[in-house]
Amino acid sequence: MNVEVYSISDIEDIFKEQNLDIKEYLSRFTIGVNSKIQDFFRDSALARNRENVCRTFIVIDLDSDPLDNIVGYFSLTITYRKINEDVSKKLKRKISSDAERHNIFSATLISKLGRADKYKGKISGKEIMNLALETCYQIYELTGLRHVCVDYYDNEALEEFYLNKSGFKKYQHDDEQGLNYCFYKFS
Repeated sequence: MNVEVYSISDIEDIFKEQNLDIKEYLSRFTIGVNSKIQDFFRDSALARNRENVCRTFIVIDLDSDPLDNIVGYFSLTITYRKINEDVSKKLKRKISSDAERHNIFSATLISKLGRADKYKGKISGKEIMNLALETCYQIYELTGLRHVCVDYYDNEALEEFYLNKSGFKKYQHDDEQGLNYCFYKFS
């Protein structure tokens, strides 16, 4: 499959130039597994991008209908991650010297990531994650921001995806919310 990553800003500019409705285009993205991922993309990604809250990147199938070619997407933002006191000193040191000394570190957060239902079996979530990590690596090369974080709710499939398939390491868990905090570090 021939895919390419475009920022939602670039897609918006292309649609404006051609007098096309970007909201209609975004509304064609469907994902049945997690309606929050679908709803964010359809209803909020463009506004969040314009507000400079995050940047959304769209994975496009270059061999498909140009008005119905969204393979998936990911959204990135910069964050400061606070580490609980009970996280081991060894793990804090593994994250960074700031994490060890101050219980905080900066990172690029992959806040959303999803694949369209129509591309299930054609491209894996891991391939979309790799595209997201490639973009994060560009951020690292430009800024030195070497950590990437993801958060996910307790779920065996998500744990398998983030920890075993994508190479993230869990550094803490919020029992109250059932939320796992993970990091990836470029070396």
